Amino acid sequence: MELVVFNFFNMKIKYLITSLTLLFSFCAAASDESYISNGNAIYPYCSSSQLSTQMLCGSYVIGVVVGTKSQAAIDKSRPYFCIPEQVTHGQYVEVFTKYLADHPELRHYDTATLIFKSLNEAFPCSKRPPISSFDKK
Repeated sequence: MELVVFNFFNMKIKYLITSLTLLFSFCAAASDESYISNGNAIYPYCSSSQLSTQMLCGSYVIGVVVGTKSQAAIDKSRPYFCIPEQVTHGQYVEVFTKYLADHPELRHYDTATLIFKSLNEAFPCSKRPPISSFDKK
């Protein structure tokens, strides 16, 4: 019985240490807001092969999406994008990352605008006004 409790305790400690390490690495990166300022700044995080670096991009994208959807629900306004319920958070990030890869000429725009634009193209809503000045043609 003692062996089972000891192994369980060791697993808890390992998860705690891993979680704290990730938290501190996120806090250190988040303290420098330049990584989210525009598409050029966030693209290396989104396209990185390291999961912990990708998580910085993913956390920001998911935060913008959830915040935007919540605000639209509160205001009872039409959202900038209409994402089907079965679409995963990972897909939001993939759509955004692909958009940045396919449109390097737009990466100088702020990150939130690029997230709106990428998701609006992938999951459009009808009769929505342009998202920014580069939408107007």
